[in-house]
Amino acid sequence: HFAKDTQGEKNVTLVEFIQKCLDQNNRSLVRCLEGLTPEELSWRPNPNCMSIGFIAWHYDRILDMWMARCRDAPQLWEESWADKMGRRLLRP
Repeated sequence: HFAKDTQGEKNVTLVEFIQKCLDQNNRSLVRCLEGLTPEELSWRPNPNCMSIGFIAWHYDRILDMWMARCRDAPQLWEESWADKMGRRLLRP
């Protein structure tokens, strides 16, 4: 399960490839959010749209869910972040 990296320099494992992609996505997200004010993060173009802040939070929650499944471990949100953010966990 190897693939060429983006520069074609060496073979990388699938895990390494996924890690590189996730790191790149994270750097891009951070760059896009840097410098935004709380008002800009919470602005919605209309009541049917989500804010930039919510979309970024949702992206991270989904990433947390997938990483927990890959690790066969609890989600970071469930372990501590829900409490830190003053949110209750929804249990099925």
